[in-house]
Amino acid sequence: MSSIIGTLQEFAILYWDLLPKLWGFTGVLLAKYFPARFSGEITHTLIFFFVFNIISTTLSLPLTYYQTFVLEEKFGFNKSTVKLWIQDLIKSQALMVVFGTPLISAFLKIIQKTGNWFFFYLWLFAIGVQVFAITIYPIVILPLFNKLTPLEEGDLKTGVEKLAARLKFPLHELYVIDGSKRSAHSNAYFYGLPWKKHIVIYDTLIEKSKDEPEEVVAVLAHELGHWKLNHTGKLFMISQV
Repeated sequence: MSSIIGTLQEFAILYWDLLPKLWGFTGVLLAKYFPARFSGEITHTLIFFFVFNIISTTLSLPLTYYQTFVLEEKFGFNKSTVKLWIQDLIKSQALMVVFGTPLISAFLKIIQKTGNWFFFYLWLFAIGVQVFAITIYPIVILPLFNKLTPLEEGDLKTGVEKLAARLKFPLHELYVIDGSKRSAHSNAYFYGLPWKKHIVIYDTLIEKSKDEPEEVVAVLAHELGHWKLNHTGKLFMISQV
């Protein structure tokens, strides 16, 4: 249903030329409310992008609300509240502005400066952005939405450390994330630089397997299998090609 609605929206945008009309509308906003020195292409594009994003986000609200508070609720997974849902929405939009402004500006500046070879330089820029995003996400963005706490001593921590040692996984720290504040879904993942990795386990996974910690270790064995076979690096290279 989401795909059908999304396709209909895209069809409407194309059929009624809504993007050119929105470009014209944001140009009027720019001329009316911004000083003359901000009348250039980059400022106009930024306003256009953010207005379009607000419209797109607003149109998607009914579906995201239904997914969280009807479907997830129906099957007993939803732990979020409307207040938390709105807070997450506001934080996401704020991050869009904070990171989107310099990224879109740089994107357009590269196109302006590099002529017909702009796509090559944009590709190099995109690689840098992806590496930067992977690095700062767990440090800057994740704490805005979730809390990470060190995993307590016990059978689970011992089992994970033994697994990491057996695979020669460069484990630096084990964390528990408070995923239960939003959902009963459980998961585990790792992040970090090649020589310094962190493993994150959802508190819901620990709760479901509290009497059998080897189940959590088995889930992590799957995740570390991706590392052992270098799936992330291979997929990154394939996507770049």
